[in-house]
Amino acid sequence: MKKHINHCFEKRIVASFYCDPDDSEKHYTGYVEKFDESELLIAHISPNGYYDGYILRHIDDVYRIDYESDYEKKIEKLYKAKNQAHTFSISKASDEPLFYQSLKYAKENRLVISLIFANSQISGTVNDYNDDTVFLCCINDYGFEDGISVVKIDDVLVLEIDTEYEQNLKILLEDRTRFSCIDK
Repeated sequence: MKKHINHCFEKRIVASFYCDPDDSEKHYTGYVEKFDESELLIAHISPNGYYDGYILRHIDDVYRIDYESDYEKKIEKLYKAKNQAHTFSISKASDEPLFYQSLKYAKENRLVISLIFANSQISGTVNDYNDDTVFLCCINDYGFEDGISVVKIDDVLVLEIDTEYEQNLKILLEDRTRFSCIDK
């Protein structure tokens, strides 16, 4: 798989990455932003060709990669026609694992992330992190801060950064007064 991931990376090809053999329809489509020996960072593009944040997956989870099909060509055409861009700026020469580079990027840019586990998901902003733990300021579905979660990094299966879901949470967080009963 790494050979094909590298091909997509070097040629800047839009590809679809399949990671759930139990759901053959579910995939992540976008550009390979960066990868290392164990992780793959995808500049995710929505089915309508819009910027949709970033998805970090373990390379070992990828069981299928599609590229140069009509679907990927369509997504790329829409993305370019709509003047979309991904602006993840991490050092190309960094030897720090992608997970930590991604957390640093999210923290510095105040982006909402989601940490996905086998049977659950939490979303929020990165408060801090160290070698084995992430401290997340949680945000609920209504955009309200909802405490702190301390998470073991080894238990995280997927890291999503600034996808449509997280963008919506950030909007709600920044404009919570829409849900206030005050002055009604």
